[in-house]
Amino acid sequence: MSRLVATLRGALIAFSLFVLSVQTVGAQTAVTAPQRTIEKEQGCPALKPYAELDKFGKFYFPEAVYEDARTQTEYECRHIWYLSDEIPVSGYIFKPKTTTGRMWPVILYNRGGTGDFGLIEDFVRVEFYLLAKEGYVVLATEYRSIGDKGRRDAWGGADVHDVLNLTAVAKSLGYIDMERLFMLGVSRGGMITYLALKNKVPVKAAAVIAGPSDLESLAALRSDFLNGDDGYDGWAKVWPDFEHKKEEYFRERSAIAWADQINTPVLILHSGPTPKFRSAKRSLSLKSCSNARRSTS
Repeated sequence: MSRLVATLRGALIAFSLFVLSVQTVGAQTAVTAPQRTIEKEQGCPALKPYAELDKFGKFYFPEAVYEDARTQTEYECRHIWYLSDEIPVSGYIFKPKTTTGRMWPVILYNRGGTGDFGLIEDFVRVEFYLLAKEGYVVLATEYRSIGDKGRRDAWGGADVHDVLNLTAVAKSLGYIDMERLFMLGVSRGGMITYLALKNKVPVKAAAVIAGPSDLESLAALRSDFLNGDDGYDGWAKVWPDFEHKKEEYFRERSAIAWADQINTPVLILHSGPTPKFRSAKRSLSLKSCSNARRSTS
């Protein structure tokens, strides 16, 4: 078993135990929003054989885990399009083929990446399968800024609405227990998770894996986020009047500035620093900031 899949399985186990520990915690009151239901739905393409994965895909999961997900027959993946602010947004449902006879808890999954980078592909669907095996339906969004809009990804702007509007999609399915909504955000999706919690998304608990909580520090470490690269224009161009409003933009999107406004139990999972990301210290700072503020409230 690779170190990565062992880490992922450990994270999923930790998340499941964390969820069980907060089953009695009351959900927050959601912001009232128009009902958002599925506009279009179709089956997902079959996962390609392990032998056809690129080097990264093979690194992400060992063959036995991947092939188990590819050949299983108990669960299904559905590609959906739903309305968010009247904009069709792509998303996914991963669920048991038979949902009758009970109401299911759901994990709202917020992916990482920017624009078309980090789209929900084969190995992410394997993650969905591992979560589904733990007894959850998984509901995920691609966010609105993909395809020809990918270069202008707002990174914490209207894309947050795409997550908030998933709750109404969950309610419309008819087999989701709306008292057992949870959220899991990975990398950029962790930042989106913090923002969704700030906006009172009605989840019982959330988990964040390697999510940035201080975007100004991230910009200092990764200039491609700020200035762009071949696939992205960068925050300095995407966020209007950036030169005069950058402090406001960073503050609005950085949970370290408003940790006291997050009242939902959050499990923060983060490895040590890597050559690309050295944000573990900031995740721990967010935890310390939140604990300190709660202890004085």
